[in-house]
Amino acid sequence: MDPVPSPKTIGLLIAAVCSAVALGSGYAMARRVGNYNLRNPPQLFDCRQIEDRDFTFAGRPVRLEDAADEHGRSAVRLTYGDRSVTFAVHPPVIKNFGDLGPYADWLAVVELSPLELGRIVTDEHGVAPRRLAVINRNTAGFDPDTWGSVRVKDWLFDIYELTPAGDIDRSTHQFQTRNRVSGAMETPAEVEARRELEKAGRAPPPPDQAITDVRPIAERSWQWQAALFAVPRGQVSRYRFRTDAVAGNLTTEGMGWTLPLTGFSMMGALVGMGVFLSGFVARRTV
Repeated sequence: MDPVPSPKTIGLLIAAVCSAVALGSGYAMARRVGNYNLRNPPQLFDCRQIEDRDFTFAGRPVRLEDAADEHGRSAVRLTYGDRSVTFAVHPPVIKNFGDLGPYADWLAVVELSPLELGRIVTDEHGVAPRRLAVINRNTAGFDPDTWGSVRVKDWLFDIYELTPAGDIDRSTHQFQTRNRVSGAMETPAEVEARRELEKAGRAPPPPDQAITDVRPIAERSWQWQAALFAVPRGQVSRYRFRTDAVAGNLTTEGMGWTLPLTGFSMMGALVGMGVFLSGFVARRTV
């Protein structure tokens, strides 16, 4: 009859096998993380919030003043050079205040410059490309002081970008949410619009065809970072990237199976070491 292996032998064998598996899966995991970051480089920006009502951008005067829209609602008139646009806003606590402080959590003016290795990127002339955006948050038709304050996922962000050419480009954006069934990222405004079509007995178009003018806020984009200046400070922490090197995205695989395998194999190696060390414990004999 073959002798039973000692705890030292068993423990050493378990630790060796699990360590080898941990090294292999850990290497594969590191390669996946590196590939994800290579194909999805982070976009970093130096963001500077401007609270002045009058300033200059791209050699043109910029002014934001309190006004009223055609329906008599509280509004802001944005003037950039010879261009002007008026849009409804949440009524400020104090009208015609010296700066934009009363519009905090609803309206923000942000200047962004791209960063690389912790420094602002400049062109061959040493000039940093700058982007200026006015972000106005609204509650998608809900009363901003009741339902609109809690239906966070339905918030819309009207972004007015002031271009170096002197134009004011307007676009509406919304943070995406993850579908609980499919796990896919989707824009709430699109989901609601398709639901309304189905209620009306009309077939919605294919999923890749947008039926609203609401654009999703892409993660790591300048719109993402700018929009956070127009949300209540207590809500900023809820906006997290839903795609990262752990889960991956539609075009790049994440850690996948390598993460749990590395974790469990390391635990197995620790168990093996425990069994191995137990072989050095002196046992009493009766």
